[in-house]
Amino acid sequence: MTAVAMMIVQALIGGFRPHLGAKNRHLWRRVHQVWGWLTLAMGTAAAYIGVALFSALTETPVAYFLGPALAISCLLLLVGLGLETRKFKLERAGEYDKHTHDFAASLPSSKGMDMPAGSATAPGGARSATAAGT
Repeated sequence: MTAVAMMIVQALIGGFRPHLGAKNRHLWRRVHQVWGWLTLAMGTAAAYIGVALFSALTETPVAYFLGPALAISCLLLLVGLGLETRKFKLERAGEYDKHTHDFAASLPSSKGMDMPAGSATAPGGARSATAAGT
């Protein structure tokens, strides 16, 4: 029940997101991110407790349920950590601005990533010459 309540609060926090460039956007982002990870952890803990209780009630070995649940949880955790690591590296390299969600103009060509036409922007919102069509 707590995990569901946390999920609802997370959605409400998301609904009050300040506009890009707002001075308190960084605070909102941090609260939303931390609350999201806490919600994920609480939901995972609730799932494992549920598996243990179901196993005890049905007298079924917990390994039948715990193996797949553990594999899925580990996969989700690894994907999340990989994405967070990639974002952190882009921020440190100056190729991504977390406050405006803009990518540096050099990102598509230097990393070989495709972005929609006209979407290449430098950190701070300045459009590149190629994205501006000049």
